[in-house]
Amino acid sequence: TDLGRFCSDNSFPFLVLTSYNKIIKSSETIQGDIMLSQVVKYLIAGLIFCWAVPGYSLINGKLQMAPSYKLEVGDPSISLSGSLTKVAVHVDPIPLVPVSAGITSSMIDATATSGGTDYKDTGAVVGLELMAWSPVELLSLTPYLRFNTVIQGSYTREAGISSYTADVSGSGTAIGVSYSPVPLIALLLEYDTGSLKLAKKILNTTDTAKYTAILFGVEVGI
Repeated sequence: TDLGRFCSDNSFPFLVLTSYNKIIKSSETIQGDIMLSQVVKYLIAGLIFCWAVPGYSLINGKLQMAPSYKLEVGDPSISLSGSLTKVAVHVDPIPLVPVSAGITSSMIDATATSGGTDYKDTGAVVGLELMAWSPVELLSLTPYLRFNTVIQGSYTREAGISSYTADVSGSGTAIGVSYSPVPLIALLLEYDTGSLKLAKKILNTTDTAKYTAILFGVEVGI
């Protein structure tokens, strides 16, 4: 019959094999598309998750600057103004728990004129920080609190022709808000206040310094 002649034709196995290969390739393509779509879904979900949850990043770095820095030193006090630059690295030890700890380094530069004498104060301190933030955003802003203590620092004052250096200790508190325009990057606005103890090395006396600052900065998480 025609069917028998068709089955006995040498081209029949070739046609079957060709059709089978097409089916396999089509199946592989579909599976590949499914796997790709799943990967894309996971990536999108991860980005949304990181965006929505401020405490998701394990490590984050901060750079902050205070163009307006106020410092009251001594008794009677001398009011100085200048700038403050801070760099910090924090670790969030427990993901999704809104608490982190880290180390910070600050650079101080302030000047004043009092009683006909020009004062220039500079300093560098290293401290430990503990930070806690709200797990819920308010109007796209995340409020936070930060506490710090100085573990080592050096302070120098130049007053006319005289000068002294001092070791620094003390602590401070900050309240601020962060805004995240893109995942794992946040803009910071912060109000800082604290008290420092200046132990003069040669004069063997101690001064107290109180400071306030408004800082702007950026935070990047990984």
